[in-house]
Amino acid sequence: VDLTDEELCGCGSRGCLERLVSPARIRKMIQDQPDKRRQSKIMQLSEETDIPQLSGLADQGDAFAREIVSYTAKIVSCGLRNI
Repeated sequence: VDLTDEELCGCGSRGCLERLVSPARIRKMIQDQPDKRRQSKIMQLSEETDIPQLSGLADQGDAFAREIVSYTAKIVSCGLRNI
């Protein structure tokens, strides 16, 4: 889905859908943006933050959660289009 992605997938390739939207990737995205994280209710979620939790926050108007959910939707839609 994204050949420029640097993370190596378990299959040996890079840019695989499963790695781009994995819970670990989502948590890393959240951790890598401390300024946005501080302004978000994401801080109130558990360590096991997942897309349904983020979608709930996005529905409540949380801008950072919306950004993460939008990223995930974009990647999944690219994956579906390529299928």
